[in-house]
Amino acid sequence: MKSLNYTYEPHILPDARTPYLYHDKIKVTGSKMIPNWHRNVEFLRFFSGEGLVICDGEPFEVGEGDIFVANSNCMHAVHSNSGIVYQCLIVDADFCQENGIDTDKIAFKPCIHDETLIQKYDDIVSEISSENAFRITAIRSTVLAFLLHLSRNYLDNNSLFDKHIRKSSAEGIKIATLYIKAHLTEKLSLDDIALQTGLSKFHFAREFKKIVGMTPVNYINALRCEKAKKLLSSGNYRIYEVQDECGFENASYFTKVFKHYCSVTPAEFLKSIIG
Repeated sequence: MKSLNYTYEPHILPDARTPYLYHDKIKVTGSKMIPNWHRNVEFLRFFSGEGLVICDGEPFEVGEGDIFVANSNCMHAVHSNSGIVYQCLIVDADFCQENGIDTDKIAFKPCIHDETLIQKYDDIVSEISSENAFRITAIRSTVLAFLLHLSRNYLDNNSLFDKHIRKSSAEGIKIATLYIKAHLTEKLSLDDIALQTGLSKFHFAREFKKIVGMTPVNYINALRCEKAKKLLSSGNYRIYEVQDECGFENASYFTKVFKHYCSVTPAEFLKSIIG
């Protein structure tokens, strides 16, 4: 099986001095979120609602007051039937490593409910939104305080030994997602995708659904619809051009799939953009 490198989901930091990416108050309703994975560790702080985080195929119940840790290289997605709201903080792996916390080799417990940790998370967010003269220093120090508390109290000791073993099957599926993204505009067969992983078609389809949370076909269609939305939003493409650019074989199938994932037809979506 091919070995992974760290180019699959790169993160571009807005400022090399600040070791994070931050997204405020994300709301998820439904189960159509496309799973993602990356080297950097991601921390989700949940404010309201209930849902699941699927992490390398394993479901974790989350709700108000929880912090979820998506460790390095874990494929993860948030799902909620009733709706859930959270913040997302992604911390640079090199920053962690430079400060003695090698997140490539260790892992934290995934689901944590700890008032002290929540306060330290909120301290980071407060410094991110501040405009004082020492903002960058304050952000770095609060991120380190957060990581230190995690490292002292929430190391997943089992993962120190079997982290890579447990993820061996997930690695093949991640290779498949890379292949799909690279060939998204082409005709993709289950046989061709499975061949990239060294797994049989049956075993591949079963593991893909378990780890990603959706079938290969649904994953491909979800990616194609996300791309279609971006192209339509640009205002530079006609609908039939978007259909071709996104790998849909005909207009009726494009319309059907797009409406399933986006709740509107391509024409209705384009009309809402144009106004």
